[in-house]
Formats: sequence, C-alpha cells, structure tokens
Amino acid sequence: MRLTQKVVIITGGAKGLGRAFALKMAGTSKLEIQQRIQDAAQWLQIDSLLKRRPGSLSAGQRQRVGIGKVLIRRARLTLLDEPLSHVDAPLRKQLRQRIKAYQIEQRLSFVWVTHDQVEAVHVADRVCVLHEGCVQQIGPPGEILQSPANAMVSEFFMIGLMPAHVPIGKSAGKGGKN
Repeated sequence: MRLTQKVVIITGGAKGLGRAFALKMAGTSKLEIQQRIQDAAQWLQIDSLLKRRPGSLSAGQRQRVGIGKVLIRRARLTLLDEPLSHVDAPLRKQLRQRIKAYQIEQRLSFVWVTHDQVEAVHVADRVCVLHEGCVQQIGPPGEILQSPANAMVSEFFMIGLMPAHVPIGKSAGKGGKN
C-alpha cells in the first residue's frame, strides 16, 4: 500500500473512505469495514469529514482522509510518502503521535518518507538517511543523532544545532515491526 503527497480521492468525497474497495474485494464483511472506518476516523479526528465532497476539503483534510484510507487496509507494509506535508504544524505533531500509536497497536510496518528531521526522529524505530540516491547511514534515531556516520548526516540533522529538548522516537520493540 502506498500513500503519496498528492492524495487522490475517489468521487464521492471522503465517503470514498467508506467505500473501502480493496477490503470489499478481499471479502471483508461490511460490519468489519465500518468498524475499521470508524476506528481510523477517530484516530485521525476526521469523523466530521466522512460525508463531505473533495472540493470542500482543504489539502490537509484530503491528506488526512488519504491516511485514513491507508490505515483501514491494515497492510503489513505501507509506504507513506510525506504523509503530513499539507497538514498544519500544530496538528502535524498530534497526527504523528496518533499514527505511530496506531501502527504499534495494529502491529504494522511503515516506510515513512520525510525531509523533516524532527518528524523522522519522532516516528522512526530506524532511520535511513539518503543523499543523492546513496545510503549514508541506517540506525535508530538516537544512534544517528549521537554518532553520525559522516559530515552529511551531521549537517542534515544539524547535530550540535538541534535543541537538546527534542525527544527521540522510542522503538516499538516487540509490539511493533521494525
């Protein structure tokens, strides 16, 4: 499953979340689909958006509906490509925490693509730093922040410049997938 920066909403607005086409094709019961939709809508605080049309949703709201569509699938591995890029900063922090909690609760694995260093250290169990298509370093956020592999990683994470109070994401451990 993949979520990109540009979220395409099926005609019918956020109701497309309710269509859950892939779940229907997989033989999931209507009751189970509705329960998953309600769970995701509550986690993402989009209950009020479920009956609205695409044109009436902001970019951030469309992105949250798109995240909801991804979460109801409960795919074992999901690529989230800049999933919060259109969400306002105050809500972004809250959604990061909610998505991470949902991931751990449902025992899902996400590949979360971001250019936001703070977001990376908050949501990741492991971080892969890429530069011009080459892996620079892979490891837990704390390890990367404490022992950057090279100058590029150090500069990217502004080691020495980042405020000391920025908490580092905790590993999901046995409850989640790494």
